Amino acid sequence: MIKEINVKALRSENRRLKEKNKALKREIKRLKKIEVIDPLTNVFNRRAFHSAFENACKEITKAARNNKRKQKPQYSLILIDIDDFKELNDAFGHLFGDKILKQFGQFLQSMVRSVDGVFRWGGEEFAIILHNIDLDQAQIIAEDIQVAARIARMPYFCAGVTQCYPGVPSKETFNKADRALYEAKRRGKNQVQKEGLSVIN
Repeated sequence: MIKEINVKALRSENRRLKEKNKALKREIKRLKKIEVIDPLTNVFNRRAFHSAFENACKEITKAARNNKRKQKPQYSLILIDIDDFKELNDAFGHLFGDKILKQFGQFLQSMVRSVDGVFRWGGEEFAIILHNIDLDQAQIIAEDIQVAARIARMPYFCAGVTQCYPGVPSKETFNKADRALYEAKRRGKNQVQKEGLSVIN
């Protein structure tokens, strides 16, 4: 009788521990998601971007050194800055601005493939990492997103576009896209600028 009671108690304790373990795994998964997801827009955050983009640039360099690899990967980057967002915030308030950012982030997510990544860089700035897309293709994609944004009544934005190259660090590649974005905004609103000598020099 004593053995039977102990077995029942052990089974009950085992079930309790299993449930506790499941709950712990769910919490760990939730916390990991929080680490890489922007809570407002529900796209990847800046921390996730740094990791993903650095890995992409490293993969490009590693593949270039591998002569046996026939298909070389390509990655391109689009940096996006919403036009006149400060004025929009000042006119309608931060809650309205947050609503626009959330809608815009989800809009960008709907415009790319599952193999690509949309990230909120900060404030009204977003980044898109495109897989197996070269520079010219990335520029076309950025322009297509602008057209779709007008149809969907999303905010106008400027974009800077660059491509990852073998041996070029992620920071230097990002800076090229940032300079292209700066040039796009200098030219006016709703502009796309890809990297080029006129931007780099």
